[in-house]
Amino acid sequence: MTPKRVCTLVCTISTTVFFWWMMYSYDHSQPSDNTHYPGYKNCLKKSKVAFLKTHKCASSSLQNILMRYGLKNQLNFVLPTAGNYLGRYIKYSRSMIGNTPWERAGMDYQIFCLHAIWNYKEVNRTLGTDTTYITIIRDPV
Repeated sequence: MTPKRVCTLVCTISTTVFFWWMMYSYDHSQPSDNTHYPGYKNCLKKSKVAFLKTHKCASSSLQNILMRYGLKNQLNFVLPTAGNYLGRYIKYSRSMIGNTPWERAGMDYQIFCLHAIWNYKEVNRTLGTDTTYITIIRDPV
């Protein structure tokens, strides 16, 4: 046998023994739930979320997550009739969605996550007092 084959064989056997040892030395008596994440199982779903989008902070990724969450849980979004901005150059006001079919139908809103110039008072008036507010902040450097 060549030295190269011997080395390959020794490495293969050593790796196999190591992985077998790791598998069987693991303490299986520990509970398999997520006890190392305190509060994980005790958290409550939020039904009303307002997300202040911030440019260049992965806010579109978080917006996508919120939209998927809203669709999965059948929540209503604050949306304009067209586009993805709620008042591109002026502060958000509930009157901006006043002519939408869903506003005329009197729907309640649960998620606010589009581009808007933030106006806490109006967002709070749109979603209600039990809303959770989130954003992303980054180091400007």
